[in-house]
Amino acid sequence: STLRQLLSAQDQFGGRLPDQDSRFFWVDYFCLRQCQSDFNVDCVIELIKDIGTLVAALDTKCEYLKRSFCVLELYSAIRGSSNLLVNCPINATDMRKIIASDRAEATGIHGRYWVGPVDLAAAQTRDKKDKNMIDGFLQQLPGGFDAVNSLVTEKILEE
Repeated sequence: STLRQLLSAQDQFGGRLPDQDSRFFWVDYFCLRQCQSDFNVDCVIELIKDIGTLVAALDTKCEYLKRSFCVLELYSAIRGSSNLLVNCPINATDMRKIIASDRAEATGIHGRYWVGPVDLAAAQTRDKKDKNMIDGFLQQLPGGFDAVNSLVTEKILEE
């Protein structure tokens, strides 16, 4: 659950998070108007930069990387030089095997959890218009999806 992930992040990254007196949790689906069509890519990028720290909560199926808004959050943290912390129950060595491009590289338990390489073009949203807006933004970046896939992969594998 989201609450469990927040508590886990506090335990895992306590010293790398802002001081408790100034720490707050901004959870997108609590803080954004989910049923309104007022999404703006540039505003999200600016907001993530201003917040200064992003905790990306990945699970064993990498569901976070399958959601376009989450991918945009990751990119925004990287672009804004924010403190990006990846909270994942899998260590980087195992994660490399789970996101290997070839399933044959993911043997044993890694094969059971294999999800394949980061593929931001396959990420989804509820609203096709939002998907098109995020994809259009990512595609116009130098190197497009491939470059952002590589950048995100590099950051989630950092230890």
